[in-house]
Amino acid sequence: MKINKPSIFIGHCFYGEKRVEKYRTTLGKIFTKRKYDIKFGTKESFQDDADFFKEIKKLIKKSRYCIFDLAGYNRKKLRLNLNVLLEAGVGIGASTKVYILSPKKGECGRLIKQITDLSGRYMRSYNKNNSKSFRREIIEIKKRVDEHWKARKFKEHRK
Repeated sequence: MKINKPSIFIGHCFYGEKRVEKYRTTLGKIFTKRKYDIKFGTKESFQDDADFFKEIKKLIKKSRYCIFDLAGYNRKKLRLNLNVLLEAGVGIGASTKVYILSPKKGECGRLIKQITDLSGRYMRSYNKNNSKSFRREIIEIKKRVDEHWKARKFKEHRK
């Protein structure tokens, strides 16, 4: 029985072309295409007449793991990304393995602290001004995904 590679949906802000490119490059170096099936919810992924949120929900529900970065940028100012927060809710409701990233400080960090239902269980925080901090958190999530996937493969192999 062949077990496919883990599917991971990644939800994040799409504001700022260079920032998005750098963000995805960092993720691509950690979650290589050879080992992981990475999905992003971009409008380019769907037909023009598609119900965007409906398509995003399908991608999330088909994924084994989801990573949501709640940092949103509006005119270069850091804000809580409400679209990604909504997507995170879909992921939690769909019983996928969810990891939520959020900057420690600023409006986003303050608001996230108020969502106490998410604290600890799902949340990972990073310093928005330090790319090493973000990378460190992504690597920690990757370790957890790998451990979970390995345990799942072992279970299915024993059946």
